[in-house]
Amino acid sequence: MALLMMDIDRLANRCPQEPLRFRDLTERAREVASDLHDLSYELHPSKLEALGLLSALQSLCRDISKQSGIPVAFTHGDVPGGLGPDLSLCLYRITQEALHNVARHSHADHADVHLTTEDGHVALQISDSGVGFDLAHEHAGLGLVSIRERAALLRGQVAVHSAPGNGTTIGVRVPLVVTEQVPRSIRRETARPALS
Repeated sequence: MALLMMDIDRLANRCPQEPLRFRDLTERAREVASDLHDLSYELHPSKLEALGLLSALQSLCRDISKQSGIPVAFTHGDVPGGLGPDLSLCLYRITQEALHNVARHSHADHADVHLTTEDGHVALQISDSGVGFDLAHEHAGLGLVSIRERAALLRGQVAVHSAPGNGTTIGVRVPLVVTEQVPRSIRRETARPALS
């Protein structure tokens, strides 16, 4: 992408009669480069490996807040530090997907992420103050499908509560005991890009 932008600049210098056209091409190339950077960051959540799940989720909430302008608060209860990498990656991806949906569709003025453990399960809740939707009349988008699939791979459950004008809450419960019994498809994931 950097070479492409340099080539566009060279062409712009050779064709000074069309500066607006080249400025538009340069801007589009910059946008693609920025999108590629964001995608590569999402594919390799290095903070998850280096800092652990709680710090990675805190950082994710902070990043989404900056990108979307929607304040996202992260809180947690008593969460053991030794969650397996498969479970941690799954919870991170679910949170990432849910927050991307909040940023794109909710028109919320704030969102909350809460993680805790209860009765041998990890419980994750993502809620927003947005426009919500009618669960009875709206088909689940790819984002919700992705969230349900990820939870199902870890024998977890997903509950979605929403209504027009009342925001949306996604609750996920995943058993703690499955961290060593995760299918290889998750173990091999360097991670699937988030869907919306």
